[in-house]
Amino acid sequence: MANEREGNFKIGDVVARTGLTARAIRYYEELGLITLSARTEGEFRLYSEAEVTALLDISRLRDLLGFSLQEVRETIEAEHVLQSIRERYVLEETSGDRIRLVETAYTILENQISLIQSKRDQLEELLTDKRTFRDRVLQRLKDMGGNLGDNNNPPSS
Repeated sequence: MANEREGNFKIGDVVARTGLTARAIRYYEELGLITLSARTEGEFRLYSEAEVTALLDISRLRDLLGFSLQEVRETIEAEHVLQSIRERYVLEETSGDRIRLVETAYTILENQISLIQSKRDQLEELLTDKRTFRDRVLQRLKDMGGNLGDNNNPPSS
């Protein structure tokens, strides 16, 4: 069970919350995608709420957007840089330094948007290919005198 006082979770708790396997979680740690902040006296891993959130983000990037581990790493690094920029922005007193920080943040965000756009375009292309193939199959079925019962007119989506 989680140590709620400290907000640390054992790997079984993290597995239940994220849907990832213990092996995948340890692998992501080995790759440096997450960094553990705590271990028990017996050297068992303990995960903070922030680390659980990071694992959920990794899972979302991999499963939903189809990011490679390298793309996940680059995205995590970009998020760390953006956080650093936010912290430095507050401390900067000159407008010139603040402008440079905002320009850097903008460039990072443009790169992230470009990567996500590329993934979306690839999904759109795949969807178009599947719809085209489905339509050819349906036409062949009709040409052969077959039908799909009540589904003879498939949705256009």
